[in-house]
Amino acid sequence: MPTSKATDVLQIDYVTEDPRWKIKGLKPKTRKAVQATLQQLGYFQSLRQCSLTILLTGDNKLKELNKGFRNKNQPTNVLSFPGYSLQEGNFSPILESGEKFPYIGDVAVSYDCVYIESGGQAKDFMNHYLHLIIHSVLHLLY
Repeated sequence: MPTSKATDVLQIDYVTEDPRWKIKGLKPKTRKAVQATLQQLGYFQSLRQCSLTILLTGDNKLKELNKGFRNKNQPTNVLSFPGYSLQEGNFSPILESGEKFPYIGDVAVSYDCVYIESGGQAKDFMNHYLHLIIHSVLHLLY
């Protein structure tokens, strides 16, 4: 079941399919990373609010999504599914939507890939996960 936390500018719905993602501090750190990314892009100068969904799952689901949307029959670390077709920071389609919390898209993350990559690259798991979240938010908007 999705869980969300709304503020005056950002609503994130979390769908946690894999219990390994129940990590203390994950959601507040995710919110901070997403909000900082949007602020850095100047997003909040154009828009007051937005929402997105983050699917926290494992390799099987990411493999299924990767196959269905990219015709690649293998898992991947993260996938982004934009809610709007935007060009170079032009947020007009979102502004014109009239939605209270315009839906900028979905992000799906595989615990397995993040765990393997972070270990193989001698990176902190949480830092690698947040890097992928920031990368994905950029893909939602550019």
